[in-house]
Amino acid sequence: MSNIQKIIDKLTSGAKMQYILIGTLGLVIVISLLSVILGIGGKRKINSELKDMHFFCMETEKEFVLTPEDIKKMIEGKREAGAPPILGMMGPEMFVESPYTNQKTGVLMKECPNCKKYFVPESIKATYYEETLTKKQMKTVCPHCGTNLLEWYKKNRKKKKK
Repeated sequence: MSNIQKIIDKLTSGAKMQYILIGTLGLVIVISLLSVILGIGGKRKINSELKDMHFFCMETEKEFVLTPEDIKKMIEGKREAGAPPILGMMGPEMFVESPYTNQKTGVLMKECPNCKKYFVPESIKATYYEETLTKKQMKTVCPHCGTNLLEWYKKNRKKKKK
């Protein structure tokens, strides 16, 4: 046995060390329970409530809305098909079935935080038509009021922090 092993054995054996370990474990449990009971960890409100989602059929150029019930049915259908239970909006899952074409020609619309109108970002249009994105298309600008969403959210976030 090496000297280090002897020191470790002395430190980890014996009644004193067991009491220290039990006391430390008990203290961790008490602190954890207190933080949960008193809410010391901060209020974390997760809004898991589903809302109506606005979509746009790229073929017919018509808007449609999926209700929370429609979204739940879509998620359940994916579960039954063996897909992950999360409703993905990226890659091949970006497109949903349109009620106008009965094909995956529906794209998710964004709501402008300034004018509250819905629109299809240029980046999503380019993705649908399998075009290469330009710098202009990467910027999300509301076609109704001209608000740059990234700038709007940055500006809005700064106001909340002060």
